[in-house]
Amino acid sequence: MSAEYSCHFSTEFESIIEFASIEANNLIDKAASISDAFFLIDENVFRLYFQGRTLDRPYFLIKANEQEKSLKQSEAIYSFLLKNNCSRSNTIIAIGGGITTDLAAWVASTFKRGVKLWLVPTTLLSMVDAGIGGKAAVNYQELKNVLGCFYPAERIIICSDFLKTLDEREYYNGLVEGIKTLIILKEFQRAERILNTKTITDHDIEYIARAKLGICQRDLHDKGERRLLNLGHSFAHIFESISNYVLPHGIAVAWGLSFAVNYSYEKQLLNVEDKTILESLINKLLMINNESLNYKKILFNDDIIGSKLRHLILNDKKNENAIKLVLFEHLDTSIYTEVSIESLERFIIAEFKRIKLNS
Repeated sequence: MSAEYSCHFSTEFESIIEFASIEANNLIDKAASISDAFFLIDENVFRLYFQGRTLDRPYFLIKANEQEKSLKQSEAIYSFLLKNNCSRSNTIIAIGGGITTDLAAWVASTFKRGVKLWLVPTTLLSMVDAGIGGKAAVNYQELKNVLGCFYPAERIIICSDFLKTLDEREYYNGLVEGIKTLIILKEFQRAERILNTKTITDHDIEYIARAKLGICQRDLHDKGERRLLNLGHSFAHIFESISNYVLPHGIAVAWGLSFAVNYSYEKQLLNVEDKTILESLINKLLMINNESLNYKKILFNDDIIGSKLRHLILNDKKNENAIKLVLFEHLDTSIYTEVSIESLERFIIAEFKRIKLNS
């Protein structure tokens, strides 16, 4: 009988969040002075902030849309890094929104088995969600974020001055993710105030970012508590895939939250009173964006689901031997294991038909 030997590997990451109370242009100047940096910059951010500015360090412009969050664009970045002799002692600095931070983290984690990474999120979504917690991902074969790993950035620099040039749709995307996190934290009064004013303050951004980082610190690899941050996303990723990523992420998640409430009620996890509280918040979230109503007419058409629905459910990265959903138990969120794909399919199709009739 052969002898066995086992060993335990442990890895520690340290992420520092810096809240920079300076103008965006000044922050870019400071970043540009870092001598060992390689820059990955959202091409929209480059157009807004880098015109007329000399950047001496190598830089690559990211095509920041879901179709380009891909292995193909990753390969182009790898070629750029190789051409410019990037080594593991260099730092990749990504400046942009959630697509840019996800893609940059994927590239940094896989290039030469890991290069130092700094993130400068420029959208509300990336400041409160996508840029926090170390998820790296690309889309593959129409499946969102199905290729990925965990690779926290060494430093995340949040500068709310970037939001001055953010368009209404992108602001809404971030607002939805912020409200989602506050619902998980049961910070209903703060969520209500944000929805009433349609504004997230610097203090709110810091509060939500710190809360998310704390959750991720306790569960980096998404095995327990961190899974709660997927509230609304199992449904949202289905909607995004069905629309071929035309549907904005914030609208998809807002509708996903609504579906999560209704499915929780169907499973008798929610009573009427708690359902009413959650519906009030989520309906406000949907109503403050006119686009959500326009997309409703296009998206919630049961005729376009066809055989796609089961494929999308089964290939969600969170599903293993059963379907994992984040649902509500009273006003708490918890992981619900759905053993019947038929039950979930029936619910989604019935919801599509109900919404279609009310459009």
